[in-house]
Amino acid sequence: MKKITMVVVIGLCVGLAGVFADHPGGAGIGILFRSGYDMEAKGSDGFDIGLSLKLSSVPIFWGFVLNVHDDVFGAGATGDYYLIDSSLVSGSGFDLGWHLGLGGYGAMRFDDDMYLAAGGRLPVGLSFLFAKHFEAFLGVAYNLGIRVLPEVDFPSHFFNGELGFRVWL
Repeated sequence: MKKITMVVVIGLCVGLAGVFADHPGGAGIGILFRSGYDMEAKGSDGFDIGLSLKLSSVPIFWGFVLNVHDDVFGAGATGDYYLIDSSLVSGSGFDLGWHLGLGGYGAMRFDDDMYLAAGGRLPVGLSFLFAKHFEAFLGVAYNLGIRVLPEVDFPSHFFNGELGFRVWL
């Protein structure tokens, strides 16, 4: 089922690549909620809360999250460049768009052992821009990287799901 979903998402990305950009220019700031699914552990590690940031001078969408659940403290950062940022439906004060990008991540966590990891990611998602300055977004990202603590684990791969809200300044 996961393979079929990925084929459908990639097919949509290729088929709709010629549509115009979705996100407004300028800076955006907001809140995001993230959860992950680890392919090796076959499970989720709970929900994280964080900051979504887009600076007007840099074409990167940043995410900074904190993990504070189940006796775990951790932090992570992502940076994504949207290769495709297109509108699906627009008009009457709202815009439904989608994006496909390339990015990177870094994460550290403290529980029984220290956890340190970094790698690349492939994000795809939907955004709903309404009232010109407010956006709700939903996305998923495939992450592939290396975990160096507590022991080396390569390849380390997992999925993240995100839900968030941004205000465009």
